[in-house]
Amino acid sequence: MMKRLIAISLLLLLGMQTAAADSREHEQLKRSIIKIYTTAAAPDYFNPWALLNPKQLSGSGAVIRDQQILTNAHVVANGSFIQVQRHGDAKKFRARVKFVSHDADLALLTVDDESFFTDTRPLTLGKLPDLQEEVTAYGYPIGGKSLSITRGVLSRVEHQYYAHAESYLMAGQIDAAINPGNSGGPVISNGRIVGVAMQTNQSAENLGYFVPPSVIAHVLEDAKDGVHQGFPELGVVTQSLESPSMKKAAGLSEDQDGAMVVKVFSDAPVAEVLKPGDVLLEVDGFKVAADRTVEWRENQRTNYHYAVDRHHVGDALPVRFSRNGEEQTAQVTLAAAPFPCTGTQRAIRPTAALLHFWWCGIRAP
Repeated sequence: MMKRLIAISLLLLLGMQTAAADSREHEQLKRSIIKIYTTAAAPDYFNPWALLNPKQLSGSGAVIRDQQILTNAHVVANGSFIQVQRHGDAKKFRARVKFVSHDADLALLTVDDESFFTDTRPLTLGKLPDLQEEVTAYGYPIGGKSLSITRGVLSRVEHQYYAHAESYLMAGQIDAAINPGNSGGPVISNGRIVGVAMQTNQSAENLGYFVPPSVIAHVLEDAKDGVHQGFPELGVVTQSLESPSMKKAAGLSEDQDGAMVVKVFSDAPVAEVLKPGDVLLEVDGFKVAADRTVEWRENQRTNYHYAVDRHHVGDALPVRFSRNGEEQTAQVTLAAAPFPCTGTQRAIRPTAALLHFWWCGIRAP
């Protein structure tokens, strides 16, 4: 009996020590969640020499490697004065933008006063969880002073339009509450960052979206040299090939699927490889289905642009295509979009706006 009591006591003591360690770990994690204050003045496109009235905005972020703070681009867009504040602290520190990717709605901040990073642990990037796994969203919604923590499950992963720049990239969907002020806050699983909260769906309940690890890792790699290149452009416009008649006309067999190329931009490197009428069968080893999707993870599909988005400008992308019923393979050198043609480009000042609209009109399909 005595041995049994001793064993139970040891188990209880071990459990208490584990709980205490978990509590300390969680408190350390919360110290790495940052509130961001931004004074932003957007340009006035009707009066290019002036700015609109400044606004006070707030968002969230997380400390990552190399004394950087990861947040959304729209949190600091047009910012003239940025301050950051750690969880549990009253003091605010002046911050500056180190790198910004508007298409991925991500930005990196830094603080010149290195004392800001004292007692903070850089959070690391993790792998995207499986569907229905629980994740936790950290942030400061509705401008609150205290850190808010909400839990939900990963319900869907596919390409979505990012509201900030109208770019089309992979995004994760969760049912955790995401409100204004949550933007830029990390989505955490097993103590690692698996996403950055960015937007919500106003026409639905409890639908929030976050930037997934694949997009975050791409931006972090792009930021290493400090020169923004963004996501490469394949340089083609495609359409689905679900019609049996179109499939037959393209020379495909019943067991072949792909995406029909309807336009190739003449200034893109892909113009030396593909031409209208070709059928994309495979991109970077991913088989393209008739609805223009690829299986990026078992039983999970998304747009074939996923295979392109994994690469950087200058990379060689292997493609397999059909031309008049004959299969061919080639390597395409990926290039940057010659000029950003998304609807909201915060980096474009009024003096460049006319050029922007003229160029995008030329390239419109």
